[in-house]
Amino acid sequence: MFVDLSGRLRSFYIPKDMKDELYNDGIEIDGYSINGYAHIDESDVIVKGLKEYYGPNTLDNMIVFSRILKDKSKHHPCDPIYVLERILEKYRHLGLEVRVGVEPEFYIVRSIEGHDLKPIDNASYMCASESRLVYKIRMKVAETLQDMGISIEKHHHEVGPGQCEINFRHSDPIETAMNFLILKIITKRIAINMGAMATFMPKPFSEYPGNGLHVHISLWKSDENAFYNSENVLSDLGLYFMGGVLEYAKPLTVFLAQTINSYRRLRPEFEAPVVISWGLSNRSTMIRIPEIASPEKRRIEIRTPDTAVNPFIAFAAILCAGLEGINKKIDPWEYKTDENIYAHKFSKDRLLPSSLEESLEFLEDHRDVFSYMGEFIDKFIEIKME
Repeated sequence: MFVDLSGRLRSFYIPKDMKDELYNDGIEIDGYSINGYAHIDESDVIVKGLKEYYGPNTLDNMIVFSRILKDKSKHHPCDPIYVLERILEKYRHLGLEVRVGVEPEFYIVRSIEGHDLKPIDNASYMCASESRLVYKIRMKVAETLQDMGISIEKHHHEVGPGQCEINFRHSDPIETAMNFLILKIITKRIAINMGAMATFMPKPFSEYPGNGLHVHISLWKSDENAFYNSENVLSDLGLYFMGGVLEYAKPLTVFLAQTINSYRRLRPEFEAPVVISWGLSNRSTMIRIPEIASPEKRRIEIRTPDTAVNPFIAFAAILCAGLEGINKKIDPWEYKTDENIYAHKFSKDRLLPSSLEESLEFLEDHRDVFSYMGEFIDKFIEIKME
């Protein structure tokens, strides 16, 4: 299994006795048939195994998460994993390790008369009287993830009817991205096997909250949290990193909200961000800093991303903006608010983009911020403009 430039999972099946070949030499596929990977006159690319997931509840097949190579010895510049690896290497040169945790949300639904989707229950946030089926599906997903070696922090019913959330413990960004994509495919399989469906669409229902993928991120140096400062909300490093994410929030948005449907989620209310802002324990802002005393848990939560993203690319783009903030020592305090964002009006320059088209325009004007992502940027824009 591997992911394309837009974040869609792709897969093919091989017999067990070919696993070593997948890890050692890789297996050739037609890259031209997958947007962004190859031209028709140079269509061959290599899929090479990276990490396998297996457990008693894996649903018949071992899953091997894989990457794309241009040939057996050369990285593909548009492989999302390689794009993320490149920016992580820049942080390592600064002596910094990146840790990321995510909070994926999804709806458990049924099809009505073959087309309309309807949530299975009418329960609300952390409701103990949720539908038995919703609980059983979510519990089965959580158990399956743990059997596969994926660490979760907690899971519960979310605000919307039939909506769930499963929180991952923070980890290496590449591992977190793979784990999230494994969650998506496992959840969909389990839901179908139990007579329902799971949707990760950013905004499947206009009247209910969207499906966010809140990203919790921190930087570490010599096994200590480099965002922690006992006398301030964040260390100087943490403030500069956050300053970069806020300063370049407009061009960054296209990597965090990658579909047309994503922008139906980025509307006032339902705890979705609409204004470039940050605050302590403020769920109306774009960035929330959880009020946590312990040094090892100090982090920022970026609330823009949704569950349709390519997580490798979303993390890479956040890290590019954050690195720009560190290098330029960008002060984030002008974006600070202690108030409910939805109760106030803001000038247009403080608002997040309201459409995919607008986001792409901002990216065109700020390509230099994301230069570490290389030629992937050109392919990404080309695909999104189609």
